[in-house]
Amino acid sequence: MQKVSIVALIYKSPLYADFVYEQVHRYTPMIMTGDAEFFFVANDASDEVIQHLVKKNYPFIKHINEKLSEEELFKRGIGSPEYLHRVYRAWNRCILEAKHEYICLINSDNGFSQNWLENLLKHVDKNTVVSSLLIERGHEIIGHFPAELNGTGSIVYNCGKTPVLYDENKFIEYVNNNKDIHYNKISVGGVYMPILFNKESAIEVGLYPEGNIAGSSFHDVIDYGDRVFLRKLKDKNIKHITAWDSFSYHFQQGEMEF
Repeated sequence: MQKVSIVALIYKSPLYADFVYEQVHRYTPMIMTGDAEFFFVANDASDEVIQHLVKKNYPFIKHINEKLSEEELFKRGIGSPEYLHRVYRAWNRCILEAKHEYICLINSDNGFSQNWLENLLKHVDKNTVVSSLLIERGHEIIGHFPAELNGTGSIVYNCGKTPVLYDENKFIEYVNNNKDIHYNKISVGGVYMPILFNKESAIEVGLYPEGNIAGSSFHDVIDYGDRVFLRKLKDKNIKHITAWDSFSYHFQQGEMEF
């Protein structure tokens, strides 16, 4: 079986750090067998978060970015918003620091279910990137990840908006009611996380761009970092699919609304 590095960013919420750490370890037995690792990249993290990670003995790498002005970013071809420059740099750090052949990037506001990783691994190889089927609550402002954005969108099924309000039993019941229907089903495209891919392939295409892509001005965004990364992989004949029997829940906005 392929070995996997699972990585999440964290920056200001001990609550989300505890939530995703517990979820990953509960639903990923490959960590216990040594076939997977999990660690955080503490991205410009608060002192409170760093102290919490140390206290809990969570594995993490401290990542500090130089904060650039909008003008400096635009000169580099990077567009709005500024903070995504620092986020994409951190995702690249995740990739470079991972010790295994395959990397699964997740968000700190993702919940998981049985066999989520194993069902991604059934389909992944050096020429295939695989996303989980994302179940989202349907955000009051941004809605959910639409199919029009990248082939396969998320499914709206509200199981809570924060770790405190999360109805895990409701989510697991949804998974159990659909796992046989969705068994081995795949579709083209998918959400940007959770996503599993080959480390070497990601490095060969130059990793994520360091932000969204600017057009005529910093606020004129003509493309998005996730989409550029996947397109660079596609240009190397690396396809992106969704595994419909790998279920992940997404609170949406997570630490940003903490």
